[in-house]
Amino acid sequence: MSHFGRSGPPDIKDTYSLLVLNISFRTTADDLFPLFDRYGKVVDVFIPRDRRTGESRGFAFVRYKYADEAQKAVERLDGKFPPLFFMIFTIEFYSQRKNCGSSPEDKGQVKKP
Repeated sequence: MSHFGRSGPPDIKDTYSLLVLNISFRTTADDLFPLFDRYGKVVDVFIPRDRRTGESRGFAFVRYKYADEAQKAVERLDGKFPPLFFMIFTIEFYSQRKNCGSSPEDKGQVKKP
C-alpha cells in the first residue's frame, strides 16, 4: 500500500524510483517515509504485498520528484543499517521497462507483415 492512502496510485510519470531491498516484512510505508523524506521530496512509497497473505514481499519502491535527491538517498542509505530497521538496506535506481512483454504482439500472438 502507498504511504499516501488508497485514493489510487499517484502519477509517477517524471519521477525517479528507488528499489529498496531487504526490508523486514513488518515494515510499512509510514516507517520508510520519514527515513527517505529527509533527502528530498518523496512522491510515493509503495510496498508490494503478497496477494494471498497480504504480507510484505520484502522490498519497496520510493519515488522522488528530483533525480539529485534520489541519488543523495542512495548514497546515504545504500548498504547502511538504519536505526529501527534491523537489516542492511540495498538501494538502487529502478527503471520501469516500457515494454514488459504483456501485449499480444510481444507474446508472438500477432504477426507483423
